[in-house]
Amino acid sequence: MDKYTCPVTHGCPCEKSDDLLTELRQIDFAIIEVTLYIDVYPECSEAKEYLATIREKRAKIAAEYESKHGMLTMYGVCGASSDKCAPWPWQYAAN
Repeated sequence: MDKYTCPVTHGCPCEKSDDLLTELRQIDFAIIEVTLYIDVYPECSEAKEYLATIREKRAKIAAEYESKHGMLTMYGVCGASSDKCAPWPWQYAAN
């Protein structure tokens, strides 16, 4: 399957979405790696500080993504009054 290419050539909102998702993936990888490091070296305060910093950064980026593009996980920010969320499959009959 080919990678999706957006038909808009300049200023596409997909570009920002892709950038945020890439950054989230990179941060998720770093979180996993530093967590494994802390498992081996639990006394390393520098690693623990770094983990706290990147978790905070991830939360900000995830919130930005979800506010613009919808939920990343089933625990995202969408609620009943959100216009960014598509209806769940069982809600189609009500619409």
